Amino acid sequence: MREQFKNTLWRLALGLALVALPAWAQQYHSNDLTPPYSATGKLQGASKGKQVGGGGNGHAYLLSDNALTAIDLHPVTGYSNSMATSSDDFSQCGYAYSNLGGIHAMKWSGSNSSYVDLQPSGYNFSYCMGVDGNDQGGFAEQQSYAVTASHAMLWHGNSLATDLHPISFGMLFSRVMGVKSGEQVGYDSSYAYPYGDYPTTIHYASKARLWHETADSTVVLHPLGWDASEALATNGTQEAGWAYLAAGTSHQHAMLWNGSAADFVDLHPAGYSDSRVTALTATQQVGDGWVGGLGVAGAVRHALAWSGTAASVIDL
Repeated sequence: MREQFKNTLWRLALGLALVALPAWAQQYHSNDLTPPYSATGKLQGASKGKQVGGGGNGHAYLLSDNALTAIDLHPVTGYSNSMATSSDDFSQCGYAYSNLGGIHAMKWSGSNSSYVDLQPSGYNFSYCMGVDGNDQGGFAEQQSYAVTASHAMLWHGNSLATDLHPISFGMLFSRVMGVKSGEQVGYDSSYAYPYGDYPTTIHYASKARLWHETADSTVVLHPLGWDASEALATNGTQEAGWAYLAAGTSHQHAMLWNGSAADFVDLHPAGYSDSRVTALTATQQVGDGWVGGLGVAGAVRHALAWSGTAASVIDL
């Protein structure tokens, strides 16, 4: 496997066939999906044999289990770079850099000509982080030297977004990170984090949240006694992500919620310093864990899979 694509393993875990077999009976393998016209690549999401991400050429891609199936989703005109972050059976979403300025949330339906610019009015940056049917979830920001506003957003195939930001709770920033079957999950925060996956950086000011298509429907998932948390994915009835404890030797713990802050399962496995869940099905969860300390020199990040309990973990 090419070094440039070393992140493929845990990103590909999102699209593995997580069939209803006992954990010990399942077979996992990795596959280099770097697009043929790009020297490097990164997978961001997957669903039922489809994978999405971006190539080193700055283009969003859709794949079907094989690098030779790569479809370039990058719009022909109007945008300089693009990235796909999520896929369902029919649609893809992500973002693209507009030639007119700013970053715009995007939706595709399997081709570069099918794109829809989701940029909502009043914002100059937006990102789509999850897609499920006609629902797209993410966030929109107003930036002027610094981020002055970041609101969780829900789209339904066009730029007329529903603002999910829970203004009554006093937080300035919020994001949707996953959507499924009418549920949206993410977090709010008192701090504006930079966009991107920084696995060695903890979002210390976050509180996990759940929505059902309106700002007023928000549910705080942050568990009592923990210092920070984020929900990163949902299967429509359960929510998954992480929670953080400043005290102790293991700080970030993979978490599985059942719709409320009080009803959760700590999935953190023995032998790992930190862990998180990034995607789930009805029966399994996938994510990553650190051996040797989060970001510590010489530490290694491992792709992990669970079946609802900490003891069920499989190191991929």
